[in-house]
Amino acid sequence: MEVIRTFDKNYWSLYFDFLEVFKGFNDIPVGLLCHFYGLVKGDPFINKYLKSESFTEISICQLQDAEQIQKYFESFLQPFKSTKPRSNRGKKVIFHDKLLRFPETSWRKFDPEHTLIIKNRTKLRNNNDKIPIQSLTDYKMDTSKLVKYYKKKTIKALQMNKDHPIFAHDEFKNRLMKQIPDVVESMSAARALFDKIPASCIILGSTNLPESRALAIASLEMGVPSICMQHGIIALEFGYMPKVADVQAVYGEFEVDWYKQRGVREEELKIIGHPRFDDIRKGNKLSLKQFIKKTNIDKTKKSVLLVGHHEETAVTRTIIHELSKNGDVNLIIKPRGSPKETKILKKRYPNLYVPPHDLHLYDLLRHVDAVVSYPSTVALEALLAGKTVFIWGIKTESTTEYFGAMDHLLDHNPLALTNKVCSYLKSTHSSLSDQSELLKAYYPEPDQSSTGRLIRLINTLTT
Repeated sequence: MEVIRTFDKNYWSLYFDFLEVFKGFNDIPVGLLCHFYGLVKGDPFINKYLKSESFTEISICQLQDAEQIQKYFESFLQPFKSTKPRSNRGKKVIFHDKLLRFPETSWRKFDPEHTLIIKNRTKLRNNNDKIPIQSLTDYKMDTSKLVKYYKKKTIKALQMNKDHPIFAHDEFKNRLMKQIPDVVESMSAARALFDKIPASCIILGSTNLPESRALAIASLEMGVPSICMQHGIIALEFGYMPKVADVQAVYGEFEVDWYKQRGVREEELKIIGHPRFDDIRKGNKLSLKQFIKKTNIDKTKKSVLLVGHHEETAVTRTIIHELSKNGDVNLIIKPRGSPKETKILKKRYPNLYVPPHDLHLYDLLRHVDAVVSYPSTVALEALLAGKTVFIWGIKTESTTEYFGAMDHLLDHNPLALTNKVCSYLKSTHSSLSDQSELLKAYYPEPDQSSTGRLIRLINTLTT
């Protein structure tokens, strides 16, 4: 049994307190539909409570271990599950294209006549492979009165729990009220979609935002099987739990074990990988000559790709500063976050290369010698591309230790990490054989098609 950290235990206890407050909202389940992490993230007042060992004195839910998380959640989800037998009457497999990121090569394997792509908002009506596209807003109706009703009902529910310090906190209440319109509109639109479209299955990119959560709950109500893809590595657990869809598709054994430790049944977990990774090991789309011309790097030097972090800029700057001292390296950054920060870095380090927007990540990975990243999905993609990856650790209140098995290439000290990178670049030794063994736990059989695995799973659920 996994020992649950204080912050995680308090977070989930608070979440279940929240669901208990909104338990009576049966038509529009506000508690279930809200993006709860967005209600508490970055709030110093709430963080103080979540870090406290004494939080159990004020919480209604007394979570004891991680295995209880999914079981607690399902008690709130149960009233929305259809009592009818699972329906395979539908003719359409629906894909909610939020965080799916399927490549064109994957979409081509789905029959346009029996496939429908749903986006939250779009004017497109088909993709390049003629699969029809609809917007969730196509099913939007006038919910102004309903929004007003649920805002009043929410205020009343919070007032009845005013002794709870978090639910009485003004910032928490303000954030919650801002989510109500999206919650109401999403649930109404999701139900309207399933009323109109004869669905046989729905595939979701995530189930943690109101739109995707609404589609997942509506599919439960209609008895339509659902699959949630894993949209990235599980670095922060609050983006991947709880499980809402019937089946949670995962990358590999790491995730199977991780979900089981949090109470998810093994039969509801399927190792699929992800279709977005299917193209990583395919032949070069961009030759080395084209790559050099596009990036303007020095072809006589080795190249290192640094994956920037959207919030943690100090470590990124330190790594750039240290690696820039090595004049024999092309340092390329994949920026994330503020464009202003990228401009500052480029001005301070003129030899820092920022790849053009139209350069695909996989072309970039094919032509670099090493990758330096925080625990990110790009780091996994680099491993799949056969590259040596160095991980700089991020100190957070909640972490899954995803790359813990790569201890010899992971460091929380940026100076120590850059020394490892420089030593590797100067040596003839390759750690690729070590990393190929580690990869088996993260992503087994990378040469097999994840798209094919997904199609077989869909067929199992719909026939």
